[in-house]
Parts: sequence; structure tokens; C-alpha cells
Amino acid sequence: MRHADRGPSGSVFVLILFGAMALLAGCGGDPAGPGPQATGTVDIKCLPAGLGAPWTLVRSDQLVAVGYGDSLLGGLPEGEQVFYWGRLPGWLSPEPDTLRVQVAGGQAIPVTGIYGLSHDHRAKVVVKPEPEGIAAPWFISGEGIPVYDGLGEGQVWLPAGRYTFSWGGVAGFVVPGGIILLELQEGATYNLQGLYRTENTPAGDVIIDAEPDSLLAGWTLTGPDKTVRSGRGDASLYGLPAGTYQLDWSPDDRWALPLPAGSHADLESYDTLVFQGHYRSYDPLPIEGLEVQLGPAEGEVDISWNSLDNVTIPIESYLMLATPVQEVAAPAWEEAIVLGSVVARGPGEVYREAVGLEAGLLPGVSYWFTVRGLDGQGRLTPVRDKVVLAMGGGHWVSGTLTDAQGRPLAGIPVQIDYTGLGEGPEVLVTATDGTFRGRALSSAAEVSVTTRSRDAVPGQWYDFSTGPLHDGQWEDLSLGLIPRRGVDPDCPQYGGSFLTYLRAMTNTDLPTNQRPDTRLNKWDHYPLSVYIPDYVNEHGFDMRALCATAPATWNTDMGEAYFTITDDSLAADVVFRFGLDNPQFNGEVFVLLPQGNHYIGDLIPEKMEVYIAADMSIAQRVREVALHELGHVLGCASHSLCYEAGYLMYVSSAGALDNGPLNAIHPDEKALIQCVRYLPQGVDMAGYIE
Repeated sequence: MRHADRGPSGSVFVLILFGAMALLAGCGGDPAGPGPQATGTVDIKCLPAGLGAPWTLVRSDQLVAVGYGDSLLGGLPEGEQVFYWGRLPGWLSPEPDTLRVQVAGGQAIPVTGIYGLSHDHRAKVVVKPEPEGIAAPWFISGEGIPVYDGLGEGQVWLPAGRYTFSWGGVAGFVVPGGIILLELQEGATYNLQGLYRTENTPAGDVIIDAEPDSLLAGWTLTGPDKTVRSGRGDASLYGLPAGTYQLDWSPDDRWALPLPAGSHADLESYDTLVFQGHYRSYDPLPIEGLEVQLGPAEGEVDISWNSLDNVTIPIESYLMLATPVQEVAAPAWEEAIVLGSVVARGPGEVYREAVGLEAGLLPGVSYWFTVRGLDGQGRLTPVRDKVVLAMGGGHWVSGTLTDAQGRPLAGIPVQIDYTGLGEGPEVLVTATDGTFRGRALSSAAEVSVTTRSRDAVPGQWYDFSTGPLHDGQWEDLSLGLIPRRGVDPDCPQYGGSFLTYLRAMTNTDLPTNQRPDTRLNKWDHYPLSVYIPDYVNEHGFDMRALCATAPATWNTDMGEAYFTITDDSLAADVVFRFGLDNPQFNGEVFVLLPQGNHYIGDLIPEKMEVYIAADMSIAQRVREVALHELGHVLGCASHSLCYEAGYLMYVSSAGALDNGPLNAIHPDEKALIQCVRYLPQGVDMAGYIE
């Protein structure tokens, strides 16, 4: 973000307009040249999603940016740049891994790279169409990957996951139609065979249904022509010659074979033959279909699950369990509360049970819920699915109210409006620690919270209204009130309203191209550490010593620490830089981190740079510019409108120190900076009421 910073002249109003238009990534300076260069954007997408592969962007052999995974790089100069995808262990880099990117002003250039797992971490798929030698096309597709295709026999290595396979047409032959679902596991090999028969040959379809799906049970299918086909899991084989087929299920150490383990049947022409096999586990299996939700009654929970049928030892009963959510990686099921026991009613059942506070649950407490089966040998099924749920009767609209210095405000009325509950508003008063809590809610509801300080201390605060809030938003609110005060009468442009002045100075008065919304974002910690390098300019000024007076002045005038000086430039929140690379400005402020072309207040800053022109020839001017730029660092995103009021943050800070450092920062500016520091992070400034 860049702002003009110069003394009064006949072109003041022109300069103010320029300062507003030139907000890019820093602040403060002397505009005296052309506008900023046109810039473009590079939109980087790395697949699979969330991989976070490294990349580098270079322009004319100079490093532009480095990063990981999906990124949006804005503010890039026009022209050709070179993009490199980095390497990741166990992954194949995109092809090509080097791209030339032509950045154009005002445009977003997409760059997409697709990484593939190395063969050691993939499943192998072998494709063999019949008859031998036929150039049959085939296609494999999956979510988030390109379509793989081939002709005739071939093989591909794919990441574990779910895919679909289909055959293509060959002149003079009937296509083995349909879509085959593939459930690929890492390190496994899968054979896909398809018989292309000549037209008018009697044929039909064979469907293989292996349960459970997750087992991917093996099988072999022998046809009337003695052709043997094999696979794993469900399969749909289309266009097979009519005749007798034999299906044999493969054994598994942990699962009992279906009954029978093999079967044969005749496939009629233009018919469909289905082979089904239900494997049964020797060991207890997790319960399927678990669902838990708040019931219609206060403090009630509804639990549902499916019967466990695919085991060799039948389940005799089911236990419903709950354990309080703790700060641990997993629930303590050995110490769980037994909510109830249900006798098994046989296969194919869906169980639904309601439990309430009488089972030992506490209102407002969050629990893990699950169901475990108990088989005929006294073994409990393992826990795979669990649901976290907060008990009803423990949801409250709650929060803390503070003033513009971060102190709790006691005795302030707060009104809570409940929408859709058939209940009127609730008015309560904040406690001595500034906290408040409304009535208990048993389920999600839409509410809004409005402070009513005008009822207790008229004229002292600008009240605040949250607007509609939904479940998860109306607990532990942080609300802050702004003092209702005027502004300098020599600056009538703000209508005498401190709230109007505050919104204008922080660019939160309305969404613009400089700010997507009206939320107030600022540093998440204070004091800010400042690094100022050693530098003596051509006039013999010790620039470090001159600029170091600015942090001290802010601390003294504000009455508390806003800045500290550090010698560690890497760890510093704010770094000064002296240079002559921008003759248009005496000073600027840039947001360095997070990376990107951000405005001050656009997001929570992590690091800023203060640029100071190295050729200034007046010592007091150096101190004034440094003082002014630190005002931008503290959240004054804009410039003050009135020269006559004597604001430090006017477009020019010349003369700010004429009456000494104790008079350099205007009282309005002190109140503004204090509000920025102590108001809640991300507060929507549109919620304050004039």
C-alpha cells in the first residue's frame, strides 16, 4: 500500500486523489511521477489437491517467488517469467516441469502441475483385450487425474483409489460394454480382460458381486471356451460368449469363503448372469452406518447403526457408548459410559435408539459416541466410526465486552434476538469481568447480539450489532465498544464523528478495490519489533539514529509500548530500508508477509517494510517521515483529509515536529491507534451504530 507524503502546496487535492489510487503494497512518499506499472497474476494449482509441492518463479535470472502447493501470486510485472516445479520424494514431477509464463497486465495466468506417485507406491493395472493382438482402445479415469488411454495390451501404474475402466470400439467387433469399477490398493496388480466378439455371435453379460466391497475378494471365472479370467472385488464383464461359466472364490486368511465357494451357471444369449459371494470375517468387525444427532427433546440424542452380519460368530447384543471429549488423540473407550444395550434381532436390521441425560450424559458437554457389538464368544467389535456431538441444553449465546483499551466493560446491557425459536429478545447485563451469557439453546439457532450502552451511559460509546449469527458463531464472542467522541473542528470532512474518521482512516467504511469487506484486520501482537540498519547518507546524517526516534516517540505519546528495537532483521516485525530506488516518495510501507499484493488492513500482517528515501537533506524531515510511516504500520491505512487540523497522518507530515515530539501525534490519531490495537481482531466495522 503506497500513500503520498509531501508538504502543503497548490496541488494538495490532486495529491490526495493520487494517494488513494496508488495503494498497492506500502505507504507514504512524495508522488512526483507516473502511476504504477501494470501487473498481472499467476494462479498456481498443484495436483493431487493438498500435496503442497515446491515451486520457483524466476524472471531474467532473478528470483521472483518460491512457495508450496496452490498459490495466487499478484503484482507481478509484465513479461516472460520461468516457472519450475520442484521434486518430491516418492512422486513423479509434472511433465514438463519447466514452463515459460507470459505475464500480462490485469490477467490471471493459470499454471497447473500434476504429480504422480512413483511405481513403488502405486497399483499396477494390466490390460489384455481378446482375441490376442487386437488393437482395442481402453480408458481409465479417476477423480483429480487425467484420463489414461491405450490401444491393445498395456499397463499403467496408478495411485491407490477408485477408478472406472471402459473399452472402446473396434470395427467389425462388438464392444465389451459397460463400466468396470476399480478399487486399487498400493502395491497390488490388477488384470483387466475384455473379449471382443465378432458381430452376431451369441453373447451375454456376467456380473460379479463380492461382499464386503472393502475386501476386494479374489475370484476366477472359467468360460465355455476354457478361457480363465481373474480379478478382485466387483466386476461387470460384458459381451462374453454364451455357455456355461464356473466362478471360484479365492481364500483369505481372515475371512471364511462364501457358501458355496464355487458355483456354475449357464449364460444365455443377450442375458445377464450374476455371481454373488458373501465372505464372513473370523474376527469381530466394526459397526457400519453409525449416525448420531441431537434428538427433538431437550438433552436427547438419537443413535442409529446397521446390524453386523458378515461375521462367522453372530453378534448377540450391541452396546451404545459415550466418552467425554478430552485433549487427547483418541477416546478412552475402556472408561466409556454405557448408554444402553440392545439385543440383536437378526441380519438386515437398522437400529435406532434414543438416549438422554438419564443415561449419565451432561448438558453442554461434548462426547464421542459409538456402538460396539458383543459376539457369542464374548468379543467386542473394534471402533472405527465415532461421532463428536455436544449435548443439548449446553449451548449459550456468550461473549466478553471490552472498551477501546481492552478493559472489560461491566454493567452494559446486551440484547440477544432469537430468530425462528418463537421467543422474544433477551436483555442482560455484562458481569464485572465484561462477560455475558444468554439462555440455553438445545439446537442450532440464528441469533443476533446488540449492545445497548446508550441505556446505561448515554453518549459514551458507539454501540455494536453483530447481525445474524449461526450455530458455532454465537459462543465466546469478542465485542469491543468505540468511544463516542468528536474530531478536530478544523477537519469538518468527517462530520464531527470519530466513528466516521476511524472507518475512513482504516479503509473500513465500505468495501472497495482496496478492501474486500469492512472487517478491521491488524497485528495480532504488540509491541512490534523494529529493525533499522546502519546507514549514513550523503549529507552525513546517521539515518539509523534519526529514524530510531520515531518508535520512541510513539511509545511515549501513546503511554505504552507499541515498538521495540531489535538487531535481528529476520525476526523483526518491521524492517527499515534506506534507498534511492523510488524518487517519487520520501517514505513508503510495504506488506512483506503474507506474500502477495496486499493492502494494509486487508489481512493480519506478519512482516512490513518501511522504505525511507536516503537523500533527504533535513534531519527533522527524516524523523517526521519515519514517524508518519510507523503510523501506517500501526493501522492508519489512509491519509487524513485536513491539513489545518495538524494531523501527523496528513498526506504530508512536514512540520509535525515543529512543536516537539509530544505534540507530533494528534489526540484523534492516538485514540484511533488505540482502537485499532484493542478492538477485536477482524471486527466488522459496519456493525457499529452512529
